[in-house]
Amino acid sequence: MSNPELILLFLLAAVVGVPLFRRLNVSPVLAYLALGLILGPSVFNLVGDADTVLQISELGIIMMLFVLGLELSPSRVAQLKNAIFIFGSGQLVLTTAAFTAIGMAFQLSWQSALVLGSALSLSSTAFAVELLKEHGLITSKQGQDSFAILLFQDMAVVPLLLLMAALSPGGGQTHLAPWYVIVGVLVAVALFARYGLTRLMQAVVASNVREVLTALALLLVLGSAWLMDEIGLSAGMGAFLAGTFLANSSYRHQLHADVEPFKGLLLGLFFMAIGMTLKLNLLWTHPLNVLVAMALFFAVKILVLWPLARIWGHNWRNALQLAVLLSEGGEFAFVMAGQAGSSGLMSEDQQELMVLVVGLSMILTPWLYSWVRKWCISKAKAPDDAPTPSPENKPRVIVAGFGRFGQIVGRVLAAYRIPFVALDKNATHIALVRRYGAEVFLGNATEYDLLDKARAHEADILVVAVDDKRDSMAIVALCQIRFPNLKLLVRAIDRLHAIELKQLGIKHVFRETFNAGLQATQSTLLELGIPESEALDIIKKFREHDEALLNSAVEHVENEEERIRLVRASRRELAKLLRQDSDLSDL
Repeated sequence: MSNPELILLFLLAAVVGVPLFRRLNVSPVLAYLALGLILGPSVFNLVGDADTVLQISELGIIMMLFVLGLELSPSRVAQLKNAIFIFGSGQLVLTTAAFTAIGMAFQLSWQSALVLGSALSLSSTAFAVELLKEHGLITSKQGQDSFAILLFQDMAVVPLLLLMAALSPGGGQTHLAPWYVIVGVLVAVALFARYGLTRLMQAVVASNVREVLTALALLLVLGSAWLMDEIGLSAGMGAFLAGTFLANSSYRHQLHADVEPFKGLLLGLFFMAIGMTLKLNLLWTHPLNVLVAMALFFAVKILVLWPLARIWGHNWRNALQLAVLLSEGGEFAFVMAGQAGSSGLMSEDQQELMVLVVGLSMILTPWLYSWVRKWCISKAKAPDDAPTPSPENKPRVIVAGFGRFGQIVGRVLAAYRIPFVALDKNATHIALVRRYGAEVFLGNATEYDLLDKARAHEADILVVAVDDKRDSMAIVALCQIRFPNLKLLVRAIDRLHAIELKQLGIKHVFRETFNAGLQATQSTLLELGIPESEALDIIKKFREHDEALLNSAVEHVENEEERIRLVRASRRELAKLLRQDSDLSDL
């Protein structure tokens, strides 16, 4: 297959296949893996040279590390330093030791066992972050500690690759530059990022040529990767360092936006290439080997991470969720497997088994994590076991999200001395709430434990005022299960969000932009000289009509043609009503 045909095939697979899998509630990463399986030798064998595709698609890993570095400001490293360097290193060392011991028990040399153990100890950053976002946990303690572990693993990849080169037969022959050259290059890159890049970015922005800014972003990623590769470090290390150097740049968000589409496509290509390399025939030619390997893989990772998370301060439920979340294999395990095979540290059979186990772990982990999370929530303290409400200082209201919307609610409640509890994941907002003398909790209200600490079982009302639609829906779903007696008043981000909330049976839905728009319209009518009573009547009719349309849309949310028909009919009816009122006013 020629290169243009190959590109067209991958683009077609992504454009058609990923949306289809998303309709089945399958994550994009898993969708790309499945598409790779379908295109590869295991199914239709449409792509012959998967290894070449894999080498090209590793650019996606490089760009992912650059974006990860962009998000890693020094302040964030300082905030997570204990979790990164204690929790993260503990996980890596213990998991590697356990897998190494198992490898040696299966008659592998200690060099091969150590390489196998270090590769299997890694988890997938792309998978884990996607799952955390999907479940609204990215800012929770579970999310932050998971991110810290993943970050340490990413930083450890370069030393692990160097270790592999040293352990390979006739190893130690790397093209690593002298230490003073490496230090000099790193210092030069840091100085350029600190003093030269801003001027360069300003010059490019001043040109008003949008594509040049995108070209600069790609130049920074690929140039830093090439430079690190030239001095003997990994290309991924270069991209990661470039990102961290730019983390405090005022152009950080612009760079992120420019690189993100390329990163997404290349990372998707990487996972498709991984899917192509999976040897599914091992499932029926050596099923026992695969099952034993899978069982050992999940058992080691979970049994290491679970007690470590407990020691780190998580309750047993969150510790188990964290362990399962990071139980899948990582993207770099495929890279290390390829290098181990080419360097003679692994036989072809061992390499194929390892790649299959890591790939299957990626496929199984999303379902395993979702099941474990639901089970942990069901095992949490039931409402019937909740403590007896105390009349003194009882929180009448809980405000989840103390941004611009929640602050209005909080100010009024504070003014009338109505007790309330504020929940927010933004430390600045929390500091603001303390001025009101209210009880505050820092964290994500999607977590049962946080709502429980906030005494949601005692409160009368929960005002869901968070900015994120996914978090909002997660909070509503959790409260309907765990706190069914709590009245929910929910801020809707947009019209579709309001429809989804109505579907869940939420009676009190507040569309922030809708109400503000009506107020602006009313003021506009008054300024045009329309009598106040008529303006109020117009606004009242429009509000009633729109609410009726919204309720009708709830019944036809899955039928796009019916929704469009309802909107058109509604516009005609509203225009007719307003014309009738206009005719009456002329009499």
